[in-house]
Amino acid sequence: MKSEKHQKVTKSFAEIIKDYRVEGKVPDTLKEEVFKTIETIELAADILDLFTLQFARSEASFIEEFQADLNEDDLKEGYPEKLE
Repeated sequence: MKSEKHQKVTKSFAEIIKDYRVEGKVPDTLKEEVFKTIETIELAADILDLFTLQFARSEASFIEEFQADLNEDDLKEGYPEKLE
């Protein structure tokens, strides 16, 4: 099942290009190139998402877990008292 966002984009795209419709059959090579271009754009967007948002979220999650473990270990060992 396609998401609501995907359906809205598809509908909007269809409305934009309806005036550019050419009569007759579109060459298969053109279709293939268009789909390859779309796939490339989707791949680039996924990679961008991975290295920006997802990486930052993963890094923040790792740091939070590390900080929580460090705080628990310090309290168990009486770390604050050892510094004084």
